[in-house]
Amino acid sequence: MTVTHYLAGVVYLAVVLGSLGFGAVCLRRRLMPAWSGAPVRLVEVVLTVSMLVGAAQLLGSVGAFTQLGILLAALATGTAAWFLTRDAARATSSSTAVQAPPAPAARRWAAPLALAVAAVAVLHWSGGVQDSLEHGIYRQDSAWYHLPVAAGFFQTGDTWSLQFTDPMALTTWFYPMNSELLHGVGMLTFGNDFASPFLNVVWMVLSLLAAWCVGRPFGRGALALASIAVVLDSDMMQVQAGNAPSDTAGVFFVLASVAILLNADAAARRGGTPIPAGPIFLAALAAGLAIGTKITLLVPVAVLAAGAVFLARSGSRAGAGALWLGGMLATGGYWYLRNLAHAGNPLPWIDVGPLPSPDQVGLYPRPAHSVADYATDFPVWVHQFAPMLARTLGDLWPLVLLGAVAGLLLALRRGPALQRVLALAGIAAAIAYVFIPISASGPIGRPSGFESNLRYLAPAFAIALSLMALQLGARREREALLAVAVTAVFAVNVLTSATWEAGQILGGLVLAAALVGLPIVLARLRQVGSPARRLAAVSLLCLAPILIVGYASQRDYLRDRYLPSLAPPVDNPGFRASPAWRLMQGWARHVRDARIGIVGPPAAFGQYVFTGSDLSNRVFYLGAPGPHGTYRPIHDCQAWRRSIDSRGVRYVIVTPASPIGPGPLPQESLWMRGSAAREILRAGPAAIYRVEGRLDPGACASAHLPPVIRVPGGGFAVPSTGPGMPPRPRGLGGSR
Repeated sequence: MTVTHYLAGVVYLAVVLGSLGFGAVCLRRRLMPAWSGAPVRLVEVVLTVSMLVGAAQLLGSVGAFTQLGILLAALATGTAAWFLTRDAARATSSSTAVQAPPAPAARRWAAPLALAVAAVAVLHWSGGVQDSLEHGIYRQDSAWYHLPVAAGFFQTGDTWSLQFTDPMALTTWFYPMNSELLHGVGMLTFGNDFASPFLNVVWMVLSLLAAWCVGRPFGRGALALASIAVVLDSDMMQVQAGNAPSDTAGVFFVLASVAILLNADAAARRGGTPIPAGPIFLAALAAGLAIGTKITLLVPVAVLAAGAVFLARSGSRAGAGALWLGGMLATGGYWYLRNLAHAGNPLPWIDVGPLPSPDQVGLYPRPAHSVADYATDFPVWVHQFAPMLARTLGDLWPLVLLGAVAGLLLALRRGPALQRVLALAGIAAAIAYVFIPISASGPIGRPSGFESNLRYLAPAFAIALSLMALQLGARREREALLAVAVTAVFAVNVLTSATWEAGQILGGLVLAAALVGLPIVLARLRQVGSPARRLAAVSLLCLAPILIVGYASQRDYLRDRYLPSLAPPVDNPGFRASPAWRLMQGWARHVRDARIGIVGPPAAFGQYVFTGSDLSNRVFYLGAPGPHGTYRPIHDCQAWRRSIDSRGVRYVIVTPASPIGPGPLPQESLWMRGSAAREILRAGPAAIYRVEGRLDPGACASAHLPPVIRVPGGGFAVPSTGPGMPPRPRGLGGSR
């Protein structure tokens, strides 16, 4: 990508976010005219993201999720917000001034502590960002459905249609996709996925901002920030740095809703008034963004919303309920409405009374088991869960767990009404996690999925540790001691992490300066009343070197993205860890503007590598659609060939259904024989075919296919001896 294209992307992003941010400022002044400081910035972030997500969803519903569509929508939204709130200054009066959240003076060490913790956290997270910039994004969930879905939005401009990424019972195509939608915006910005490795670290920094706002009305912003950083910078969440899972975004949206409510409640209690409609609606928008990002957040958000409505005065509960429902539907209802339209069920994973659900094959990456299944299995807790907790939460994980439990119990016992509601939401999130069907997935007695899926508990930890900071730090003589303890746990986790690399420190400092240092400097200049021209000059002076580093990073990233020789170890080894997969991955780097059909779990889990560096390849799993969003494997040669013919497939990638021994040939490879398809690459049991004409489904009967055997995990294969032996492996035979 040339410098011109890069700068055009930077300008485009600045215009889009600047327009929406301007509109957010206008709306915030109307809704919360008396607020100031960090909570104001948090509210404006929530409004900006809400408007961006809403505009993208509306455009995508009519196939207009395009670069021009987003630009025009942002300009129109910002202009409309200004027009509707031109007289916002008149709304500020002495009657509203009492609604400003309190901001007690913090300890002298509070601001330096918060700044140091935030900077170290970004420095630590930068390692994952730099890893992805060096070789591409590899983690399984990112390459399996997060980024393929985002690329589908980018390529088609359509957010309403389902994107079938595999035929498994998990039905990932029904997941809420706010995070993937924002990855799609990044792809529209630069025409590639250069922005994607940065998105999660931005959510992490915003989560720390929300944590500060949680403690600010009580003078404990730094303590709350450090407490939540213990979880956000643990290996449980830090592994998402540079990757595309949506858990960090979900944590931010939940914390943002909590912080807005706590600030509004503190202001209302100080003034003896009910919480105004503005903060309620803003908290609901953040809660809607949460459930539009992760289905695992439905339970805690429901408890939070119900509790907040219950706490409203008896005569205003209906109005508060309407605000909550409207706000959550505005930012989180889209994907559930889409599910209802396609499957007849907003939650297709659950059989709800007469509502239908997809008729899927019981295929999972791991056997499904919940933590509840091991409730009384003491050996598993001691020999497996405990070591996994140490690897994810750090060696001091018992202290983290103890602090979380203490926060929840103390808030329930002696906290103000809203903190009790928050405690109930945290407890509900923890209970829901225990019963998630894949929270301890893996063969019975070997819950290997517990370690990676502990992230589902992160929102509960965030709420619980926030309450711990508010409760245990209530007395000033204890606040400093608690801050020392929390910072010590954070420091131990950071220092013992295995992800540090000396060569990444300089890049990490640049990222920390951009995400922590620059916002702090600008906020300080605004606080002392610096003129707008000075703010602009400082911004340009600081951004110039950052933009230069950004261009160099993008150039190197697009050159080395998914280069097989740079591929790191994958998180779930199997066929994708073999030289055969790397051979196929290298083939994909040379393909452009092609429609590529894939089949087999390895191809599904790693499908994103086939999209190409410019994301021009349309990749889709070859399966059989059915009613109510069903998508199943194709088990018939004629249906297989008809599917390829009808979809205009140029290349077909066949990977083995499961690791079933040396030399098995997938059934789909046999279906490609005797047709207008030429094998251009053989990689062990996998192969790539170029389709050079109509495959002729009618010729299947005369193909004399050998007997097949069903293999674990679904799919078919034939024995490696006798008729149907695969040809000798050969190198790349043409890339287009």
